[in-house]
Amino acid sequence: MLLTVAFISDVARAAPPLTTKDCLNCHNMTPTAAQKAEAVSLYVNARLFQSSVHASLGCTSCHSDIEAFPHIPKPSRVACGKCHVSAENDFGQSIHALKWDMQKLKYPACLNCHGNPHGIAKVQTAVWQTRIGVATCGTCHKERLRSYWDTFHGQVTGLGFVATAQCWSCHENHGILSSSDPASSIAPQNLIATCSKCHHGVTRSFVTFEPHPNPHDRGLNPTLYYTALAMNLLLLSVFAFFGLHTLLWLVRSWFEKNHNSAASQSGRRE
Repeated sequence: MLLTVAFISDVARAAPPLTTKDCLNCHNMTPTAAQKAEAVSLYVNARLFQSSVHASLGCTSCHSDIEAFPHIPKPSRVACGKCHVSAENDFGQSIHALKWDMQKLKYPACLNCHGNPHGIAKVQTAVWQTRIGVATCGTCHKERLRSYWDTFHGQVTGLGFVATAQCWSCHENHGILSSSDPASSIAPQNLIATCSKCHHGVTRSFVTFEPHPNPHDRGLNPTLYYTALAMNLLLLSVFAFFGLHTLLWLVRSWFEKNHNSAASQSGRRE
């Protein structure tokens, strides 16, 4: 074992630095059944990687402990915070990080939101802002996403406009905190400042707006619940009334047509 490590180290010192092409010569090959069973996939989709935000950096920028081939069998875990210092600091104080420390399988870390590490897309693009990013939040916050699409913000986002509020516009991106945390962007005392990022002249009454309305939840907002119920009943009543009116009109027309036809035939016989 020691001889193997020594051999790899000697090769690493003698060999020229690895390029992305060198890495993809092996890692772009279709994985075997045994490799697919590994907890961490060794397969890298070259086309996906070349279109990713990290393509220009090269493999060894993240996998810095790999210097040559053959390389160590189990490289160290990539630390996103090596480059993304500010994002890591913000995330470290967030509700996601606190929950992740307690229950790793349930709460998100970097790759849960940003996806395949070898295919991370630019978050500044319109497609990411209006589709991918919002849908990513919705993988955990399903009810919140459903109610978001019903709002003005959600409907404008659904049309493809970036210049409106998405999830992170109000909740922040990496430094997401519980609304009960005084430092949270959605804590009651901070709502005016948060809404003022887009809306000018925000008042205390303005921030009483419900950003995630649910007309089916009577406990959350009784006024909205009963208003929606009344509107639905009114709509059904209108359709029922005019549907019955149309049906009766058709029946009346059918009787009149048959009566006129019978009277016409009787007149011809006379």
